[in-house]
Amino acid sequence: SQKVLKDGIAELLKKDNYSKGVVVRKSEAGFEIDLYIVISFGVRISEVVTEVQKKVKYVLEKTLEHDFVAINVVVQGVRVVA
Repeated sequence: SQKVLKDGIAELLKKDNYSKGVVVRKSEAGFEIDLYIVISFGVRISEVVTEVQKKVKYVLEKTLEHDFVAINVVVQGVRVVA
């Protein structure tokens, strides 16, 4: 089920509050995931997004043995660390 998949993603990401930033949809082609993240100021957004997509897709496909047709990463904000 999608709830089990969402909980599994949150567990893989190792933080309880990450499940609030994860949306899972099932399509005919496979699962689609939207990840909503906040990144630190000064990092290259495009590089972070690309790496998150690759890592999440790889780990999920190896761990859960499902097809993931889309891993969408939405940057919701930039955190400035003082």
